[in-house]
Amino acid sequence: MALAVVGAILFGACSAGPSGGAGSARAVPLGGIVEVGHDGAWRALESPSDLEPGDLLRSGGSGRARLFLGTEASVEIGPDSSLRLDGQTRAEVLGGQALAEGAPGAVALAVNDSVVQPSGGAASFRVDRSLSARVGVYRGAVDVRSDGRPVLIDALWQAVVAAGVVTQSPEPLTVSPADPWDVRLLGQPIDVGDQLTRLGRGVKSQLAGRGAPAPLLADAFPGGLSTGGVRRLLSGHGLDDVFLALAVAHRAETVPEETPVTGVAGQVLDLRDLGASWAIVVAAFAVLESPLLTLIAQVLAAIPQLFEAPSFGVAGGPEPAGDTSPSTGGSGGTTTEPTDTSGSGTTDTGGSNDATILEPPAPSVSTCDATQVGCLVDDIIDGLVGGRG
Repeated sequence: MALAVVGAILFGACSAGPSGGAGSARAVPLGGIVEVGHDGAWRALESPSDLEPGDLLRSGGSGRARLFLGTEASVEIGPDSSLRLDGQTRAEVLGGQALAEGAPGAVALAVNDSVVQPSGGAASFRVDRSLSARVGVYRGAVDVRSDGRPVLIDALWQAVVAAGVVTQSPEPLTVSPADPWDVRLLGQPIDVGDQLTRLGRGVKSQLAGRGAPAPLLADAFPGGLSTGGVRRLLSGHGLDDVFLALAVAHRAETVPEETPVTGVAGQVLDLRDLGASWAIVVAAFAVLESPLLTLIAQVLAAIPQLFEAPSFGVAGGPEPAGDTSPSTGGSGGTTTEPTDTSGSGTTDTGGSNDATILEPPAPSVSTCDATQVGCLVDDIIDGLVGGRG
């Protein structure tokens, strides 16, 4: 299910070349070894240079270059990549990676007997070519045209092209924090997605073996949620994924305010079921980092019956006198009896009469030195896992 993306993703430095007028193609080295081929002869590209149709551009293991097509579009090649300029607005990707940015009619990439070009507006898209080719879209949408029917690929989706055919239905875009283009165009969603992944692991670890009480989760979010709606989400997904999906839905900027949060969370989980990372979810729903993580911290604090770290005391013995910490049994009472949280109906008292003191773990040394929200994530995870490995 394709989801429309709102909120612009920056083009990068592509809209105007360093020189040359409209209709010219100019190659600019960005680093490493880059060469230009003309009439069978190769020369090093050491400074900006005009290219003619039929000229080749290739890079070495660390080489990068950008080909400006007039003043409205560009094509960048990564390491170990090559392309041929087929015209003033079109280049063929012969191998490696190419990132194109521009408006319809201003740029097109040919690959594997197909032509990839923006559709309906400006687009940022990439082609990764080996035996087959991956076409991935960061912004806008592209048409993949060949002898067959044109295939539309929306922003944050990708498809595989071989022998002029899109071999399978588009799937969510795969991104990596190690890919410079992914970081340039989707850096913030990748960072937030990584933090959500870490939070998901902490939530899942804390909730292992526990039930999934929909009412507690529904009541913890601002305004309250439909218990039935939360229960339906939980029927097909883990509590950790549902929890994060509800948080994303609460902070989504791409849906009307009157849309039920559980309905938006269902869309989030549908996208996840198709293979989308949390980074792509964050980008698709235009979720901002600080409001999202602040909400997560507030919800976790509102449902200690589910998410509080395990308390430490004397195994098999009564709680220390004067302990007023909330029970983890979900009753909200002040009973000091050990509470069964396993769902087995029995109470684990340690299995021995020997009073073994369980020492709390040593306080962890915070490595948080970047942003306030980064510290918030570390604090949340520390609270979830309670110092456990």
